[in-house]
Amino acid sequence: MRAHIVCAHPEPTSYNAHLAATARAALEERGWSVTLSDLHQMGFDPCERASHYAQRLDPGRFDVQSEQRHASQQGALPADVAAEIARLDAADLLILQY
Repeated sequence: MRAHIVCAHPEPTSYNAHLAATARAALEERGWSVTLSDLHQMGFDPCERASHYAQRLDPGRFDVQSEQRHASQQGALPADVAAEIARLDAADLLILQY
């Protein structure tokens, strides 16, 4: 079984980070394969921006959903977003810690 943990807390010694580490250790002890994304440590930008999309559907207007759909269909999602989606898709279990 595969689990993916997403931690999105700015303090690496926070209770949320502790819970993420505890979940990882507990699952690994039970034979799970576990990946963890610490979004703050990764410098992940949670704010959607037009500049994230090189091949815009409509350069004159930033419609987030249309641009996301277009980028997904073209295989042109931002690299960090595509990598995180791949980790999510590979998991049998997802744990979110904010």
